[in-house]
Amino acid sequence: MTVRSALPFFLLLLSAVLAPVLGGYVSVDAMPSSPEYPGVLALLNAPEGAAMAHALIALPALLGLALAWAQRSVTPTPPLPLAVACAVLAISLVTSLMQSSFKSSSLLVLVEWMAYLSAMAAGMVLCGRRRGPILILGAVVAGTAWVAAMGVQEYVGMKAHDPTWRIFSSWMNPNALAGLLLIGGFLALSLTATLDRMGAWAAGAAAVVIWFAMLLTQSKGAYLAAGVGLVALVAVALFTKPAGGSLKRGLAVAVPLVAVAVLAFAMRAQPAPTGTASSGVFGRLSNAQATAEQSGEFRSNLWKGAVALIKERPMGFGIGTYPQESARSGLTTKTVMAHNSFLQLGVEAGILAPLAVIAIVLFALIRVLRHSRSAWSGHHWPRAGLVAAIAASGAHNMVDSDLYYFGLGFLVFLLLGVGLNMAVDGPSPEFTPKGQRWGFAAVAGVVALLMVHLASVEMQKVRFRYAIAAGDAATARGLATSLEGSAGWHGEYWYLRSAVAEPSKALADLEQAAALAPTGRHLRALARSRIAAGDRSGAEAAMNLALVRDPNDLTTMEQLRDLYVALEAYDKATEMARRMIAVESTPYFQVRSLPEVIPMETYRARYWLAQRTEGDERLGELKAALPGYLAFASTTCPLVIRALKAGEQQFAGIGRDKAEATLTEGIAIANLLADYDLGSAEDWRTKAADLAAVRAELTGASAGGSVGNTTSGIP
Repeated sequence: MTVRSALPFFLLLLSAVLAPVLGGYVSVDAMPSSPEYPGVLALLNAPEGAAMAHALIALPALLGLALAWAQRSVTPTPPLPLAVACAVLAISLVTSLMQSSFKSSSLLVLVEWMAYLSAMAAGMVLCGRRRGPILILGAVVAGTAWVAAMGVQEYVGMKAHDPTWRIFSSWMNPNALAGLLLIGGFLALSLTATLDRMGAWAAGAAAVVIWFAMLLTQSKGAYLAAGVGLVALVAVALFTKPAGGSLKRGLAVAVPLVAVAVLAFAMRAQPAPTGTASSGVFGRLSNAQATAEQSGEFRSNLWKGAVALIKERPMGFGIGTYPQESARSGLTTKTVMAHNSFLQLGVEAGILAPLAVIAIVLFALIRVLRHSRSAWSGHHWPRAGLVAAIAASGAHNMVDSDLYYFGLGFLVFLLLGVGLNMAVDGPSPEFTPKGQRWGFAAVAGVVALLMVHLASVEMQKVRFRYAIAAGDAATARGLATSLEGSAGWHGEYWYLRSAVAEPSKALADLEQAAALAPTGRHLRALARSRIAAGDRSGAEAAMNLALVRDPNDLTTMEQLRDLYVALEAYDKATEMARRMIAVESTPYFQVRSLPEVIPMETYRARYWLAQRTEGDERLGELKAALPGYLAFASTTCPLVIRALKAGEQQFAGIGRDKAEATLTEGIAIANLLADYDLGSAEDWRTKAADLAAVRAELTGASAGGSVGNTTSGIP
């Protein structure tokens, strides 16, 4: 084999290693972060640099695929049912882009899904039929083991402070990391039973590290999915054993699992440090009932909301738009993930898209398992491990949106392509006309170029946000000019540009931002700008439009109430305040993604109503308002204080000034209650003193950190 002919395969190996290492973040509302070296490298494992990291993962595979199609006249072709399912998925995704209200976000996610399909094609075309699949699985295991080792090291550094710490390594959160470790863990077990001598020892060591890290994520959904994968591993190993083959090598699979069990028992048996609420590393699981009800109910509301959105628009709202459309149902706040890949894809790309994904997986696995007893014995355990990894990932996708983490989606589709090459009747090599081959190569090239271009734009937006937050007006204005050509169709670009534009032009920029990306943030900023320009009816229209996508958006409702007050339309202001208070009785308010963050808008609405009423009605509103401020002091403020002491500027968007203002308002309410409710005056004054003590602690907390922890300067 020449270097030229082997290059596409080695490029695919590189993508297989990079996917676990760099694929753990999604592009969400990002903080201003330094885009300069060496800080830019850290962005590859952060939301700000997610698009660039995804491009780095996909580029080697896409380049290898394009080279192979351009060089080889005979290439493997997929089975017809699988090709049809892929076509249905691709058409659904592209069609959804046309009806998206957030086309810049949709295009970014669409291109990533096209990279998934390209990854499956690369697995079929590039890895070969014998040793190639095993090498690809080994590359995935190597990358996963590296991430797992970082996670274990993370726990070692944190256990003295919090023995129940959930690791996330270089991934966005523990549940996403667990989704990766499930895949790498089953592949590592299969290689332990496949390789000889040092290879088996290395795979076994990797399996121990991966599975132990998986335990440290404390993801209950991942534990259940691991059970599904284990059943699949055993079933495939038993029922697809080649004629005359032996299962003795399967004993090697049990060794890493036993080692992990011993480690887990040893750590579970360690006494908890004094003052901790739970025992040992798995304290979260010991106290599972405390978190399961809130977490389970929130996910249930997400799923109900997703089903309602699919019914509302069966053709989808646009790929990648779930974060903007998720609150339409009124059941949950705006959420990035639906915690179910299939429901989320159905909301975004229509009902056919998730059905096509399920069909792709089923068609591929059926082909992998068909006639496997007569397959090469060297693929027996790798085949079992691959099927187990896909089965476990499929189960985990029912409780988390794993396919929306690029590293996981890329690996799932890559493994499906690799698995086809381990099938007895896998992709058949066929002569492909030169024009058709070059057409396929061009498609891979276009996907690669789009990923690079979109990632470059995202990094330029990072620089833009950073310049604004740092107060570097000259750099920000220069970027505003240079980015217009490449990012002029991004709503966020115009939103950022309004922060450095002249007042006479800021309104036009925000009009463009709201037209291209009608998010609540953009529409509220537009409303403020319209108010400043004297267009109060236009401001009201902008805020009402924001309430279409999030009918319970308390921030928008509070801003709208303030507008009515400014207009002296007190009847409308009172009606809006009552509408805000009504949200307290909904799942939207009662079951939140971050229960530690107390929404204060409804309590401020009660305080405002109390100032406009008399007698018992005023007393009732004040009594109903104060518990919210006390909950804020006891639940949210400790986390804000901890963030400030750690050198950060805020927790969940709440900084020192905002927290102090809230506590000051709570103290005023408690003192008013002491004046009106003389029979309980002492109790109210005690509560006022408690709030004042928290405020004093908040004031004394030292704040440090960099500009990357604040959105100062951005409207």
